[in-house]
Parts: sequence; structure tokens; C-alpha cells
Amino acid sequence: MSTALATCPICESESVSKGMIGCHQVHQCVRRECGHLFSVSADEKAGEMVPEDSADHDRSEYRKRNLSLISRWQSDGFLKNGDGVLDIGAGTGHIASALRESGSYVISCVETGDALREDLCKGGFSAYESIDAIPQDIPVHCALMIEVIEHLEHPVDVLRQLYQRIHVSGGTLFLTTPAGGARQRSLICQNQLTFHNPQHVQFFTPNSLEYALKKAGFTSVKYRYMPEMMAFFSGGGWGKYHLVRLKQLLKYHLAGVLHITVYAH
Repeated sequence: MSTALATCPICESESVSKGMIGCHQVHQCVRRECGHLFSVSADEKAGEMVPEDSADHDRSEYRKRNLSLISRWQSDGFLKNGDGVLDIGAGTGHIASALRESGSYVISCVETGDALREDLCKGGFSAYESIDAIPQDIPVHCALMIEVIEHLEHPVDVLRQLYQRIHVSGGTLFLTTPAGGARQRSLICQNQLTFHNPQHVQFFTPNSLEYALKKAGFTSVKYRYMPEMMAFFSGGGWGKYHLVRLKQLLKYHLAGVLHITVYAH
């Protein structure tokens, strides 16, 4: 994102510089109702979503978390057996694989990366380059956008496409993104991945995310803290996995919520 484009990507208001935070030159929208934080750093990696590990590694690493999330979605009434599920930014397909393992769902994936999309198809999933490319006769009752929106240069445009695709069937979106506004000047929050990941370009606060969702057409936005995102006590004894999750839990209590998690329709 160029420094010449210093208007807010959510509401198009003017912005002011907040200086360097992590590896980003960050600006903040001056509009009180929005207050969005975004990167104006000229980094060639900005906006990219580059999986660091193989599909097999991701499925193994995230399996417990994903199955825990699916259980929560089912108990919340968000996900029912037989639903059409759209996984946006599906990456290596670890969420889609957990869905296939846990029930009978009509799973569609959106993935812009050609190689990843090809791998998803080889794995038996229906994968598309964009939301608009999904055939209209494929049902979408639940849409997932997990750790994706922070990579998008034009997030409102993508949310609007998604809303137009799912609102006819009364579908609901589950969205998570790293929190960009929780005590952002503290040393703990400075160490969050969100500001130190050069691939991130948007740093949402609850206000700016709700503003973006409603601008795209969503009328109901419900925030929900999801401990499943941390996948803390997952059984199997203590080890490196549990120590990492304990560190995340301590950060949560000291720095505030590290992920913004919402249901929107």
C-alpha cells in the first residue's frame, strides 16, 4: 500500500501517521466512528498470504483447534449438518479438512493462490479463485474468514461480495482477525504477530471492523470471545504446544483481546 494512498481503506476519510509500529508505518483514520489502523509501508510482501508449512503440517498443527471451533459453531447454532460452508482464504485446507472429518457439509473454498487452489482440488475440495466464481447453485449457509481480512488491500469490497453471495440464503459469516487496537503501544502488544508480519496491511479495532461489515451490507454484528482460537488445554500432557498457548493466555490478560471474533449476517 503506497504512502500516497493515506486515506482510510474502510471509510475513505483522512488519516494521521502513528509512526512505526512493528515493521509497519501505520496510519489511523481520523473519523471517530471508524478509527481504523492500516499500513502505508511500501513492502512488496504486503497483502500476501504465504503459508509457511505444508498442508500435512497445517492439518496436524491446527486439527485440535479446528475441531474445537467446529464444536463451538455447532453449539452456537452457526453450523448444522448438511450446511453449505464457504472457507475464504482456505490456504492449505486445514479448516476444510477438519470440517470434512467432523460432519457432512457442502464445502467450497476460495483461494487466490494458483498452487494452493490446485492442491485443494486434488484433495477433493471445490476451490475457486474468487467469491464471484462460485456457481450460484452451490449453497452457502456459513462463511468462514479466519485470519484473512488483515491481508486485504480492499476489505470492504470483498465483504460486500461475500454479503451479496450469502444474504439470499440468510447465511452468516464467522470472522476472526488479530486485534490492532489493544494497548498497541505496550511492549506486549508490540510483539504481537499482527504488527510484525509484513504480510498484514489492516489492523482492525472492534469499531473499524463493525464499520466495514455494516458498510458492506451486514446488519447484525455480534462479538464473541472464542477461547478455541488459542486451543489451550487440548490434552495429551504438557509440552512445547501447551507452553506456547500459556504464553498467549498471559498476553490476553495483560494486553487485552488478541483476536477480534464476530458472527455477522
